[in-house]
Amino acid sequence: SAPLRAAANQVTFEDSTGETAEAPDITSVVTSNTNAGLISFKINIPNRATFTEDILVNVDIDSDNNPATGDPETLGADYAIQLYRGSADLFRWDGSSFTRSATDPPQSSLVFSYAGGPTIRISAAELGNSTTLNFGAIVITGIKLDQNGDPDFSTARADIAPDAGHGLWKYEVKTAPLRLVARKFTAGTPRAGTVYTARLSAARNDTGAVLVSGKVTCKASVGGRPLRARTQR
Repeated sequence: SAPLRAAANQVTFEDSTGETAEAPDITSVVTSNTNAGLISFKINIPNRATFTEDILVNVDIDSDNNPATGDPETLGADYAIQLYRGSADLFRWDGSSFTRSATDPPQSSLVFSYAGGPTIRISAAELGNSTTLNFGAIVITGIKLDQNGDPDFSTARADIAPDAGHGLWKYEVKTAPLRLVARKFTAGTPRAGTVYTARLSAARNDTGAVLVSGKVTCKASVGGRPLRARTQR
Protein backbone atom coordinates (compact mmCIF):
# COMPACT_ATOMS: atom_id res chain seq x y z
CA SER A 1 0.00 0.00 0.00
CA ALA A 2 2.99 2.31 0.31
CA PRO A 3 3.41 4.70 -2.62
CA LEU A 4 6.65 4.71 -4.60
CA ARG A 5 8.73 7.32 -2.81
CA ALA A 6 12.06 7.77 -1.07
CA ALA A 7 12.29 6.20 2.37
CA ALA A 8 12.58 8.43 5.41
CA ASN A 9 16.01 10.01 5.96
CA GLN A 10 17.36 8.19 2.92
CA VAL A 11 21.03 8.60 1.94
CA THR A 12 22.71 6.92 -1.05
CA PHE A 13 26.41 6.08 -0.73
CA GLU A 14 28.07 5.47 -4.09
CA ASP A 15 30.88 2.94 -4.54
CA SER A 16 33.40 2.59 -7.34
CA THR A 17 32.68 -0.18 -9.84
CA GLY A 18 34.58 -2.73 -11.90
CA GLU A 19 37.54 -3.12 -9.55
CA THR A 20 38.11 -6.88 -9.95
CA ALA A 21 37.02 -9.14 -12.80
CA GLU A 22 34.60 -11.93 -11.85
CA ALA A 23 34.14 -10.44 -8.37
CA PRO A 24 30.85 -9.18 -6.92
CA ASP A 25 30.51 -5.46 -7.62
CA ILE A 26 28.82 -3.19 -5.08
CA THR A 27 27.54 -0.10 -6.87
CA SER A 28 25.87 1.71 -3.97
CA VAL A 29 24.39 1.33 -0.50
CA VAL A 30 21.09 3.08 0.23
CA THR A 31 20.55 3.68 3.95
CA SER A 32 17.38 4.94 5.61
CA ASN A 33 15.50 4.79 8.91
CA THR A 34 11.96 5.11 10.22
CA ASN A 35 10.76 7.21 13.14
CA ALA A 36 10.73 4.01 15.20
CA GLY A 37 14.51 3.74 14.66
CA LEU A 38 14.42 0.83 12.21
CA ILE A 39 17.52 1.17 10.01
CA SER A 40 17.68 -0.27 6.48
CA PHE A 41 20.79 -1.00 4.42
CA LYS A 42 20.11 -1.75 0.73
CA ILE A 43 23.33 -3.04 -0.82
CA ASN A 44 23.08 -2.97 -4.60
CA ILE A 45 25.06 -5.73 -6.34
CA PRO A 46 23.69 -5.90 -9.92
CA ASN A 47 26.04 -8.71 -10.98
CA ARG A 48 24.85 -10.93 -8.13
CA ALA A 49 21.08 -10.80 -8.62
CA THR A 50 20.26 -13.78 -6.38
CA PHE A 51 21.51 -14.95 -2.99
CA THR A 52 23.39 -18.18 -3.62
CA GLU A 53 25.09 -20.36 -1.00
CA ASP A 54 28.58 -19.23 -2.01
CA ILE A 55 27.86 -15.58 -1.07
CA LEU A 56 28.74 -13.97 2.26
CA VAL A 57 27.71 -10.39 3.06
CA ASN A 58 29.13 -8.54 6.03
CA VAL A 59 28.19 -5.06 7.28
CA ASP A 60 30.58 -3.60 9.88
CA ILE A 61 29.06 -0.89 12.08
CA ASP A 62 30.91 1.59 14.30
CA SER A 63 27.83 2.40 16.37
CA ASP A 64 29.39 4.94 18.75
CA ASN A 65 31.22 6.96 16.06
CA ASN A 66 34.48 6.22 17.86
CA PRO A 67 37.13 4.16 16.02
CA ALA A 68 39.07 3.64 19.26
CA THR A 69 36.40 1.48 20.94
CA GLY A 70 35.83 -1.28 18.36
CA ASP A 71 37.68 -3.71 16.14
CA PRO A 72 40.86 -1.99 14.87
CA GLU A 73 40.88 -4.18 11.74
CA THR A 74 37.50 -2.76 10.69
CA LEU A 75 38.19 0.86 11.72
CA GLY A 76 36.39 0.64 15.04
CA ALA A 77 33.37 -1.52 14.26
CA ASP A 78 31.37 -2.39 17.38
CA TYR A 79 28.91 -4.69 15.59
CA ALA A 80 28.95 -6.91 12.53
CA ILE A 81 25.91 -8.18 10.64
CA GLN A 82 26.61 -11.31 8.60
CA LEU A 83 24.48 -12.94 5.92
CA TYR A 84 25.55 -16.43 4.92
CA ARG A 85 23.78 -19.53 3.58
CA GLY A 86 20.31 -18.12 4.09
CA SER A 87 20.66 -16.76 7.62
CA ALA A 88 21.42 -13.41 9.26
CA ASP A 89 23.34 -12.91 12.51
CA LEU A 90 24.41 -9.95 14.61
CA PHE A 91 27.81 -10.09 16.35
CA ARG A 92 29.30 -7.71 18.91
CA TRP A 93 32.97 -6.83 19.40
CA ASP A 94 34.06 -8.09 22.83
CA GLY A 95 37.55 -6.61 22.78
CA SER A 96 39.20 -9.46 20.90
CA SER A 97 36.65 -10.86 18.43
CA PHE A 98 33.07 -10.60 17.18
CA THR A 99 30.89 -12.94 19.23
CA ARG A 100 27.37 -13.52 20.48
CA SER A 101 26.57 -14.05 24.15
CA ALA A 102 23.50 -14.42 26.35
CA THR A 103 23.74 -10.75 27.39
CA ASP A 104 23.79 -9.42 23.83
CA PRO A 105 20.69 -7.88 22.21
CA PRO A 106 18.36 -10.63 20.95
CA GLN A 107 18.67 -9.55 17.26
CA SER A 108 14.90 -10.01 17.05
CA SER A 109 14.54 -7.02 14.72
CA LEU A 110 17.18 -8.27 12.27
CA VAL A 111 15.62 -9.34 8.97
CA PHE A 112 16.78 -9.37 5.37
CA SER A 113 15.62 -9.92 1.83
CA TYR A 114 17.57 -10.25 -1.41
CA ALA A 115 16.88 -8.86 -4.87
CA GLY A 116 19.85 -7.54 -6.81
CA GLY A 117 21.62 -7.40 -3.45
CA PRO A 118 20.51 -7.64 0.17
CA THR A 119 18.24 -5.30 2.09
CA ILE A 120 19.07 -5.57 5.79
CA ARG A 121 16.84 -4.08 8.49
CA ILE A 122 17.68 -3.77 12.17
CA SER A 123 16.54 -1.58 15.05
CA ALA A 124 18.93 1.07 16.35
CA ALA A 125 18.11 -0.32 19.81
CA GLU A 126 20.10 -3.44 18.94
CA LEU A 127 23.06 -1.29 17.95
CA GLY A 128 23.33 0.56 21.23
CA ASN A 129 20.63 3.11 20.26
CA SER A 130 23.11 4.71 17.93
CA THR A 131 22.25 8.11 16.48
CA THR A 132 25.44 8.51 14.43
CA LEU A 133 27.14 5.45 12.99
CA ASN A 134 29.94 4.65 10.58
CA PHE A 135 29.66 1.57 8.40
CA GLY A 136 31.11 -0.39 5.54
CA ALA A 137 30.22 -3.56 3.66
CA ILE A 138 32.02 -6.49 2.10
CA VAL A 139 30.57 -9.07 -0.28
CA ILE A 140 32.44 -12.33 -0.90
CA THR A 141 31.53 -14.95 -3.50
CA GLY A 142 33.01 -18.28 -4.52
CA ILE A 143 33.05 -19.69 -0.98
CA LYS A 144 33.13 -23.49 -0.85
CA LEU A 145 32.86 -25.97 2.01
CA ASP A 146 35.80 -28.27 2.69
CA GLN A 147 35.51 -31.92 3.70
CA ASN A 148 34.93 -30.86 7.32
CA GLY A 149 32.12 -28.50 6.38
CA ASP A 150 34.20 -25.40 7.06
CA PRO A 151 34.26 -22.42 4.64
CA ASP A 152 37.02 -22.55 2.04
CA PHE A 153 38.00 -19.09 0.70
CA SER A 154 40.79 -20.26 -1.62
CA THR A 155 38.85 -19.34 -4.79
CA ALA A 156 36.79 -16.52 -3.33
CA ARG A 157 36.41 -13.02 -4.80
CA ALA A 158 35.36 -9.94 -2.85
CA ASP A 159 34.36 -6.28 -3.07
CA ILE A 160 34.67 -3.80 -0.21
CA ALA A 161 32.61 -0.63 0.07
CA PRO A 162 33.79 2.00 0.52
CA ASP A 163 37.11 1.10 -1.09
CA ALA A 164 40.07 0.25 1.11
CA GLY A 165 41.79 3.41 2.33
CA HIS A 166 38.61 5.49 2.17
CA GLY A 167 37.43 4.95 5.75
CA LEU A 168 33.79 4.23 6.54
CA TRP A 169 30.57 5.94 5.51
CA LYS A 170 28.86 8.13 8.12
CA TYR A 171 25.09 7.98 8.62
CA GLU A 172 22.92 9.93 11.06
CA VAL A 173 19.81 8.22 12.40
CA LYS A 174 17.10 10.89 12.45
CA THR A 175 13.77 10.20 14.12
CA ALA A 176 10.71 12.24 14.99
CA PRO A 177 7.47 11.44 16.86
CA LEU A 178 5.35 9.17 14.72
CA ARG A 179 2.25 10.95 13.41
CA LEU A 180 -0.50 10.32 10.92
CA VAL A 181 -0.99 13.01 8.32
CA ALA A 182 -3.91 13.64 5.98
CA ARG A 183 -2.92 12.88 2.42
CA LYS A 184 -6.25 13.46 0.77
CA PHE A 185 -9.71 14.55 1.89
CA THR A 186 -12.78 14.51 -0.35
CA ALA A 187 -16.42 15.21 0.44
CA GLY A 188 -19.48 15.56 -1.74
CA THR A 189 -22.19 18.21 -1.60
CA PRO A 190 -24.72 17.51 1.16
CA ARG A 191 -28.30 17.15 -0.09
CA ALA A 192 -31.40 16.53 1.99
CA GLY A 193 -32.61 12.95 1.89
CA THR A 194 -29.41 11.48 0.44
CA VAL A 195 -26.35 9.77 1.88
CA TYR A 196 -23.41 12.08 2.47
CA THR A 197 -19.92 10.57 2.19
CA ALA A 198 -16.55 11.95 3.27
CA ARG A 199 -13.28 10.23 2.48
CA LEU A 200 -9.84 10.68 4.04
CA SER A 201 -6.49 9.04 3.25
CA ALA A 202 -4.03 8.96 6.15
CA ALA A 203 -0.33 8.17 5.94
CA ARG A 204 2.67 7.72 8.23
CA ASN A 205 4.83 10.83 8.43
CA ASP A 206 8.10 8.84 8.25
CA THR A 207 7.68 6.38 5.38
CA GLY A 208 4.64 7.89 3.65
CA ALA A 209 2.87 4.51 3.72
CA VAL A 210 -0.88 4.95 3.35
CA LEU A 211 -2.95 3.17 6.01
CA VAL A 212 -5.27 0.42 4.80
CA SER A 213 -6.77 -0.55 8.17
CA GLY A 214 -7.29 0.84 11.64
CA LYS A 215 -9.88 2.32 13.98
CA VAL A 216 -12.00 5.06 12.42
CA THR A 217 -14.38 7.43 14.20
CA CYS A 218 -16.51 10.14 12.63
CA LYS A 219 -18.39 13.00 14.27
CA ALA A 220 -20.64 15.37 12.39
CA SER A 221 -23.54 17.71 13.15
CA VAL A 222 -26.02 19.95 11.37
CA GLY A 223 -27.30 23.02 13.17
CA GLY A 224 -25.87 21.72 16.42
CA ARG A 225 -27.66 18.38 16.10
CA PRO A 226 -25.42 15.30 15.91
CA LEU A 227 -25.59 12.97 12.93
CA ARG A 228 -25.19 9.24 13.22
CA ALA A 229 -22.75 7.70 10.79
CA ARG A 230 -24.14 4.73 8.90
CA THR A 231 -20.69 3.24 8.27
CA GLN A 232 -17.17 4.09 9.39
CA ARG A 233 -14.43 2.21 7.57
